[in-house]
Amino acid sequence: MIFVDTGAFFASKVSNDINHSSALLIEGQIQEGRYGKMITTNYILDELFTLLRGRVVHNELTQIGESIRNSPNIRIIWIQEALEAKGWEFFKQHQDKTFSFTDCMSFVVMQTLNITIAFTYDSHFEQVGFQIIQ
Repeated sequence: MIFVDTGAFFASKVSNDINHSSALLIEGQIQEGRYGKMITTNYILDELFTLLRGRVVHNELTQIGESIRNSPNIRIIWIQEALEAKGWEFFKQHQDKTFSFTDCMSFVVMQTLNITIAFTYDSHFEQVGFQIIQ
């Protein structure tokens, strides 16, 4: 399994993003089964759709959203109250870091599911001890 972060989705969908080429390459490797099933969260999708809203037309955004939400290759973890509480505790324990709350939720999901690899352009994942693919 590989966790897919906001920036990776964004880079793969926005052709003028600096990481677009590498994101397409990695996305292809994932589709070939190199890293296993893609895992993300509804928090990541919230960030992605909000970020895309100002950069692409609404119709394109909804097409991107539908393709992710309906993909058999992407498992979306829906953050429920108990998991959110763990993320909040992680967030509180790392006041010396600049982790976003969504980052903390991602870390907790990865730890819970024993995922060690993230497709991300965010170095915070490495700071917590995950391997990143970029």
